[in-house]
Amino acid sequence: MKVRQDNRAAWVLAAVLLITAALRLYGLNSEGLWLDEAITWSRLKSGLRGMLTDWDSERQGPLYMVAMWGWTKLFGFGEIALRLPSVLFGVLGVWAVYLLGEKLFNRSAGLWASSFAAVNPFLIHYSQEARPYTMWFWLSLLSIWYLLKVFEGEKGASRGYVASTLSALYTHPYGPFLLFLQLVVMATSSAQARARCAKPALLTLAAYVPMGIVFLRTFTLKVERPDHAGAWITRPDSGTWLRYLERYLGSDWVAGLTIALMLLGSIWLWRRDESSRAGLRIAAAIVVAMFFVPWLISQWVPILFTRYTIVVVAALLLVVGAVVSRVSPSWQLPAGFALLLILALPLRTYYTSQNKDAWREAAAWLTPQVRAGDHFVLCSFLGEKPLQYYYPELTEHVVVRPRNLRDSMHCVPDSGIVWFVASRYSKTGPLISQIYETLDSRCDCDESFKSAEQRGRNPLTQSAIDIEITRCRVKPMVNGDQ
Repeated sequence: MKVRQDNRAAWVLAAVLLITAALRLYGLNSEGLWLDEAITWSRLKSGLRGMLTDWDSERQGPLYMVAMWGWTKLFGFGEIALRLPSVLFGVLGVWAVYLLGEKLFNRSAGLWASSFAAVNPFLIHYSQEARPYTMWFWLSLLSIWYLLKVFEGEKGASRGYVASTLSALYTHPYGPFLLFLQLVVMATSSAQARARCAKPALLTLAAYVPMGIVFLRTFTLKVERPDHAGAWITRPDSGTWLRYLERYLGSDWVAGLTIALMLLGSIWLWRRDESSRAGLRIAAAIVVAMFFVPWLISQWVPILFTRYTIVVVAALLLVVGAVVSRVSPSWQLPAGFALLLILALPLRTYYTSQNKDAWREAAAWLTPQVRAGDHFVLCSFLGEKPLQYYYPELTEHVVVRPRNLRDSMHCVPDSGIVWFVASRYSKTGPLISQIYETLDSRCDCDESFKSAEQRGRNPLTQSAIDIEITRCRVKPMVNGDQ
């Protein structure tokens, strides 16, 4: 009987993972790279030595980039090639949700939680992005799973714990919060469990020292110069958690329904099933360590950002999966599939609307019109990397990157054609307006590209900016002009 149940669970998990992969592969190259993905490409082009000698918390940890360096040596730098590793990590992350759900609650909870993770638009979004967030998600969950296996004294679990934890710590700057979470879990465990994990935990901490020093240095820089290190991260307010829940689950009403089910179900589980209490405590610890602690620190130094907290999504879905798994057998399948359908509803919007920067479209409009000798003015200068990915000939032109209002007064050449590329990253509004005024006074401007007029904005967007490109012909100088 047990063998039959094991086989059935294996087939269900295989089906879940196949659906997970299909949803993440679908439309993988339907949109071009946005800024951060272009930064990944740019750093990969700098070579392995540059990545190992020039990394800090703003560039994430080095492990993802080293893995991507080896991958691109084999498969190149195309959009699909750059994003496929994130697809793989996304599938592994859903598998890790199953493993952790089975360990914390039961096999049925793991299967339901992994099914909910398979259709989650937040997880799908970052599984289709050439950034390290799904790698961080997978490794963090795997680290927690191995820690629980160390507690149980399972053979070989210590090696798995050290490898997965160190890999997670060297992937993302939120590593200290993963360590804090594990300390909380250790503190609430038995003395025997703590003794079993003491040696691998100390070994992990010792090996983390180099990365810890880098993160501490960057955090100190952020304290001293908040306008420099991660200045685009703003201080969260009391309503931040509501906005994050909406982003995690795809819409406000889906978030409201899911959280209500999770909270009421947690109370029901706590009272009815004593065996679920340890799992509920660990899920709560994940939310506290990965969201509320960064939220508190961010009241002093802003460090909280949605995609950094991606592990919180797993905690929410694990609890929901545990609740569904305890519904009576006759109602469990209908209730679980109804909830799965509700959680999947935001995918229609996700797949039918744009949610990334329109650099591919902008470059396609620009390329046939540019001539040798044309000048470029880029504001913000951050747009140079994604533009260069789609228009590599940019390096053959004179490019000006004004950083302040004073620079804007001297960004126009004496003659020729000027292409002004405006991308509204961070607080560039006043500077862009000033450059437009300078161009109007010095040039005749005609052709323009505006991404906002050519594409709809996805309400599930995690990040997107408006791109404007204007072609200007410099007016001839006359007597008296300066």
